[in-house]
Amino acid sequence: MESCGLQAYCRADYVGLVPSEYSSGPKRRQGSITKAGNSAARRMLVEVAWHYQHSPRVSPIIAPRQDQLPKEVTDIAWKAQLRLNAKFKRLVARRVMKTNV
Repeated sequence: MESCGLQAYCRADYVGLVPSEYSSGPKRRQGSITKAGNSAARRMLVEVAWHYQHSPRVSPIIAPRQDQLPKEVTDIAWKAQLRLNAKFKRLVARRVMKTNV
């Protein structure tokens, strides 16, 4: 799958992760995410987001792949896993619906 790297067009609207909008005059109404953009990237990002509700762990399938990577890379990835899972838990503790997290 292609990734957009650091180019200017790599934004949420590029993959279709922005809410649709039905606004008229002073009223602003937002709907679900748009289906425009790169569908493969959108599908991957949504799937990744749903996985943060589970506690971070390294599965037996992932462990051999991580052994081939530099330790700095795996440390950064692990800290990101912990941070995102903690944020998910905080939002759920505030009774934010899981579909809105």
